[in-house]
Amino acid sequence: MKLDDLINEGNPHDIKRAMSTKMFLSGSNREIMSHVLNVGVDVVTKWNRAYREQGAEG
Repeated sequence: MKLDDLINEGNPHDIKRAMSTKMFLSGSNREIMSHVLNVGVDVVTKWNRAYREQGAEG
């Protein structure tokens, strides 16, 4: 599964996670990502760590 698949077909939680990762990969900082996605910085950090360790399946 790819990030774009999650954004287009996932549930709302998966969509936020995939968007967070795409923003991270494009160079956005965690504070901006957390504000845009309406989640805490720690959540953004957790999601992006899961992506780095496990790929889109994470």
